[in-house]
Amino acid sequence: MLVSSGFDAALMALLGLCVGSFLNVVIYRLPLMLQAQWQTDCDALCGKSTAPGEPFNLSVPRSRCPKCGHLIAWHENIPLLSYIFLRGKCSACATPIPLRYAVVEMATALMFLYCAVQWGISPTALAWSSFCACLLTLALIDWDSTLLPDDLTLPLLWAGLLAAVLHWTPVALADAVWGAAAGYTSLWLVYWVFKLFTGKEGMGYGDFKLFAALGAWFGWQALIPMILMASALGAVVGIGLKLKQGEGPGGQIPFGPFLASAGLTALLVGPSVMLRAVGLSAMAQLLHLGLTGGIGCGKSTVAGMLIELGATLIDADAISKQLTAPGGLALPAIARQFGPEFITSEGALDRQRMRALAYQDSLARTQLEAIIHPMVGQQIESQVQQAQRAGATCIVFDIPLLVESARWRKTLHRVLVVDCLAEQQCERVMARSALSRTEVENIIKAQASRSQRLAAADLVIFNGQISLAQLRLEVRQAASGLGLSCG
Repeated sequence: MLVSSGFDAALMALLGLCVGSFLNVVIYRLPLMLQAQWQTDCDALCGKSTAPGEPFNLSVPRSRCPKCGHLIAWHENIPLLSYIFLRGKCSACATPIPLRYAVVEMATALMFLYCAVQWGISPTALAWSSFCACLLTLALIDWDSTLLPDDLTLPLLWAGLLAAVLHWTPVALADAVWGAAAGYTSLWLVYWVFKLFTGKEGMGYGDFKLFAALGAWFGWQALIPMILMASALGAVVGIGLKLKQGEGPGGQIPFGPFLASAGLTALLVGPSVMLRAVGLSAMAQLLHLGLTGGIGCGKSTVAGMLIELGATLIDADAISKQLTAPGGLALPAIARQFGPEFITSEGALDRQRMRALAYQDSLARTQLEAIIHPMVGQQIESQVQQAQRAGATCIVFDIPLLVESARWRKTLHRVLVVDCLAEQQCERVMARSALSRTEVENIIKAQASRSQRLAAADLVIFNGQISLAQLRLEVRQAASGLGLSCG
């Protein structure tokens, strides 16, 4: 379901508030739970008996005021609202409640709202919302305790890989795997080089795992700008804290919050923008997006909207028309194969005559494709090289017969299908052309079936009885999920 109203966006923000309230519990209790477990393990290794204590986990005991022990009632635990109504103080003893509780709730709500606006209420939005919530939690736990728990870093890493498999992120699975491997290995090497030269540990293993998780979510290409940003932020904050003669907890400045900040920045502006900012635009992943749909589905309209959002369009149909226009490179071969009667007096392909033959004779259609397709492929390759030199981040291949021609699928990272009902196809084509219903139906039958196109799709935009504004919103959300600029 895509965001179509302010109500849906508000629903995601409300979910973010609730999740943020839970994150406050995790941030406070998880480090204490880990330390208690480690103490128990140490006692067991030393042969000491440990008396069982009160249960302490994420659900029990109930939250209470640390000063007077007042149990927090349900109406005092409503995200953000209770903080406002209580004026930031305990209702029993008036001890100030840390502002950070409200900030975490509000920040989580804003991140969920952002994801809803970008991707709608969809698996992609929920995946990125979870990513944001996990980074916020890790950043604050690390700042408080210099811990990055495996309970969070490892699920975050695996979630990034699964999101790539399920196409919830614009990262290819191979790039995600290499990103995870390179993220972990790079900081592991830095750790050991630093330790060999200084005898000190410059960072913890949790940093390796968090950086590996970022590599899984954004791909190996994004690792360099993220580590540069995290290092720069860490240096600035570190210098500021030293000038105040107070470092982080235990005299150390944790690196996790700065890695998390770099990850959130990559989500907001995109890895490609970060790469260009550090002069590494050549490393930005060039996404190859196949765009297809049956005749009359609105594929050309969607293509135009993608161009507005920063994509570079390569139109296979337009190239084919150029090849068969007066003086086109394909005309001599067509004349030899089918006869001069298929060339008009103006020196162009007689498209109506050829269309009638191709849709009646499958052998003739195959012979025509054998002439046209290799030439189209050469022109497309030339335009791809031009787009790469121009710094394009996404190339949209508008290919009418993408599903029918298996060779295209191997060169594409994603396939976007524009879909509608067959009756709508007929009505639209007849309204814009002189073709009869029978002719349009024959064209539809000659193309891949609707079920075949949907089976080949990674993304689907249903362009049925919706307004142009609604279509633009769906295209914008699909483009955002592919990493295109949607500002």
